[in-house]
Amino acid sequence: MAPVFLPIHVSLDELLARVDALIVAGQALEARGTTADVSASIRHYDEAAAQLRQSSLSSHELARQQLARAWMNRANALQRLNPPATLPDSVRAYDEAIAVFRTLPLPDHPGYQNNLAAAWMNRGHALHLLGDPSSLAAAVESQRTALDLLRTLPLAADRSHRINLAAASLNLATSLLALGDLAGAHVAAREAMDAAAPAEAEDPAVADIALKARRACCDAIGRLLVQAAAQSEPTDPLADEASDIVDDGLALARRWESRGMPLFRPTAARLFRFGAQLYAAHLPDFLAEFILEHLDPARSTGAMPDAEDSLLAAAQALAEARTDLESHRTVFLDSPETTRLLDRLRDIRAAEARLAELRRAHS
Repeated sequence: MAPVFLPIHVSLDELLARVDALIVAGQALEARGTTADVSASIRHYDEAAAQLRQSSLSSHELARQQLARAWMNRANALQRLNPPATLPDSVRAYDEAIAVFRTLPLPDHPGYQNNLAAAWMNRGHALHLLGDPSSLAAAVESQRTALDLLRTLPLAADRSHRINLAAASLNLATSLLALGDLAGAHVAAREAMDAAAPAEAEDPAVADIALKARRACCDAIGRLLVQAAAQSEPTDPLADEASDIVDDGLALARRWESRGMPLFRPTAARLFRFGAQLYAAHLPDFLAEFILEHLDPARSTGAMPDAEDSLLAAAQALAEARTDLESHRTVFLDSPETTRLLDRLRDIRAAEARLAELRRAHS
């Protein structure tokens, strides 16, 4: 777009109105999602920033707030445009936004502090997408800086405070997982879950973060379980924690499903696959119950009997468990252990039969 030159004596209200119109128009273009539209949105954000910088009113608090907003939107658009080619420019734009946000009276305005934290959080996400070890380490520091700001905000005062706290904790867990810091990722994912918990049943944006945080936590625990087994350390506490996380996460996904909102099926499918593997390896007596709890409408409101990925994971886990049980050769046929194994085999076969019925009903 061609640059727009302001009159010399434009008022603050006129300046802010022009800038706001540019940013809103840029956001509308960015929402269309095409490369041409996102590129055009960046030109709108650049023009908004240029008008603010060139104005004699540039030092005013509201002008600085809008300048930080323009830089933030530019950075977000660059993330969408063509990663990884534009990611370094995106990081630099977040740096500009952060520098301006820091000039605002943060202690007096939780909203300013929340916006500054969001800039650090989004900067960390851009660095994470770059993916090399130094960028991942920088992403971790960005997320930790965001969390230092967010933890002091009143979560009940503004919905975005809770969302940003949960999202920054989730992003931190994801970057720590990429760096192999499993214990740190475990702690960060738990913080994301705790931040999301009060609103996850009513706010779909929070629910999305809550389920992804459970997935990240299970990723960390799954690898910690492998390490513990290799070192002959106890695995039961980790397995019990993971089973609770999976069960609660799938119950949350079913709750939203029962409201006609199947938004969370992809994350639920990943949680379910992890859960099937977890139960088969560590809690085999409850494998069949776990599977039917999530897939059988006769057992759970919001069950997903037509979720193909989960059905395949369930069928594989049940078949492997049945094959293993059928291969046992027990000398003392009336022993408690034999009875337990036979009960498990009966439950596995019944679950397989029920899954076959569900496939026929929902094919």
